[in-house]
Amino acid sequence: MKTEGLVFFRFLSWGDAPRRMLAASLCQHGGGWLAAATLLAVGGPLFVCMPPWTDVTLYDLAARNVLRGGVHYRDVFDTNFPGMVWCFALLRWLVGSSSEWLRLADLVVIGSAVAALAVGLKRGGVPPSRLGWFVAACALFYLFLSEFNHVQRDGWMLLPALLALEVRWRRWRLGHDLSGQCSFRRHRLAVGEGMLWGVGVWLKPHVSIPALAVVGAGVVLLYRRGGWRILAGDSAAVLAGGLLCGAAGIAWLMATGAWPYFLDILTRWVPGYLSYWPEGLAFRAGYLFRCFGPWSALHALALPIAAYWLYRLIAIRALPGTSLAPGSSTSMKRLSDDSGDQGEGPIGITLLAALYVGWLLQVVVVQKPFDYAHVPPVFLALALLTVGGWNASKLLVLGVLAGSLLLQVPPVSAAWQRMQQFPLLERWTAHPLLDRERTGLWLRCWTEGSTPELRNRLGLYIDCHCATNWEDLAQVADYLRQVHPPLQDGELNCWHDGTHPLYLLLNLEPATRYLHYGTAFSIRARVGEIAEAVAWSRQRYVVSDLYPVLPDISPDQLPVADGQELHLPRDFPAPYRQLFPWNQPLVFRWGRYCVHKVEGPLGVIDIHP
Repeated sequence: MKTEGLVFFRFLSWGDAPRRMLAASLCQHGGGWLAAATLLAVGGPLFVCMPPWTDVTLYDLAARNVLRGGVHYRDVFDTNFPGMVWCFALLRWLVGSSSEWLRLADLVVIGSAVAALAVGLKRGGVPPSRLGWFVAACALFYLFLSEFNHVQRDGWMLLPALLALEVRWRRWRLGHDLSGQCSFRRHRLAVGEGMLWGVGVWLKPHVSIPALAVVGAGVVLLYRRGGWRILAGDSAAVLAGGLLCGAAGIAWLMATGAWPYFLDILTRWVPGYLSYWPEGLAFRAGYLFRCFGPWSALHALALPIAAYWLYRLIAIRALPGTSLAPGSSTSMKRLSDDSGDQGEGPIGITLLAALYVGWLLQVVVVQKPFDYAHVPPVFLALALLTVGGWNASKLLVLGVLAGSLLLQVPPVSAAWQRMQQFPLLERWTAHPLLDRERTGLWLRCWTEGSTPELRNRLGLYIDCHCATNWEDLAQVADYLRQVHPPLQDGELNCWHDGTHPLYLLLNLEPATRYLHYGTAFSIRARVGEIAEAVAWSRQRYVVSDLYPVLPDISPDQLPVADGQELHLPRDFPAPYRQLFPWNQPLVFRWGRYCVHKVEGPLGVIDIHP
């Protein structure tokens, strides 16, 4: 304390000129880190109290089933690999069941991925001041996305991919030394890299495409350094690590009894799920540049930079004096000198470029056009833009905030709304950070946590067919707690995605293993199997959501009481009235949610007429 006080009073005793110089130095060199800290302090509490998305609810219910001794895939229908369920089960076992812990874990995972990128950029010669603005840009982007993009497999698999990238770079550093001890360490690191790629595959197998891109770039480098001998040993070690991780996951599936159901999902369900793909390749390629407004437009700048670094990887063969034969220390010096950076940072940037291009390929060619799939490429694009000599992240942060301020001016806002008729600009809107009503909830996030009211007010994707209105759903939960006899496991069926949190709120097991009925029924070859499971279930009550059928419903159209009986809205489409559960008696309604008591014949069981 004495030292701090001495420094403080000495600072006060300085004249105006020294204080101005210190302030200017902080703005010049520490402005980015100050901006990053400010954004984290402002956006962090809002982020933690945002609502969990319906995918998070699925993982949560699956993890609860596993922790209770259930069998994954048999008890909970899931077309995904089980990596995310393992993560959720571990988190639930460690910290409990609150959504705040899940979102804090997401913050740690994404923050670690950003830190891994920053370490690689620092090694590539990026100064600390520019790194601060890179972190600030990542915070301004991710913390204020809609809840649809948070706690998703695509974001989480970026971390093991970047760690695998780091391991491959460390092996490159050891490549010039072919002594026995160093060779053993290099092969041990190769096994570790393969295990990290395996972790990414268990989270989502799509990561195999960027993994192949990185491994391909590494193969070129290793072959030029040591020929087939070093390349064969390295590739075998990476493959062994991947197989080891895969074997561990398969062992868990077998030990828990989930293996045959996992194979059933892969062979009978996943092909039908993947075939439901109405958007063409051209749409997905265009969506890449407009998904997140100005952030997605960065790909137009990052792609040429990535192409340049990959061109260097190919063209380095033609440069004089760049033989990468074993023991050629001059070749390494030539590579570093030609890049303009000290050390072997350019190799890391080249591998990063390969990861970025591979990630874009799997997003455009393999993935469905969901927003959360586009989150990791934005991080990678920001990293590649930071490599250049200009502070792109700083310009982006200041530009996004300045543009959002301009949109507060009515004439500018009106003109911009007209410009948004162009598809490329349709998602360029004011940044949520400048929403005073939303940021005004900051203190309540600290004192109240993630309440239903705060979830509704903080959520950016509430009015959606697969989202949840948390205040309305809380009223439905209160009603279901009072039914007699009390609901038991298997007696409640939540028909639409936004109603699934009721299973957690009421601590009940679902009536069937199918949670996302919309996804399951999209596999048309399996409709009869799903309908049979619903018909044979022990369901007593079914909760439905009016929004998927009547998204523009007005308050006077909501179900009204006729004596002691509730009826569906007058404008409710006739074809849906014949479907289950709409053909069952309506016993309670609050907002967009309806509670049906299962009494009569079930009729046609399907999502769409």
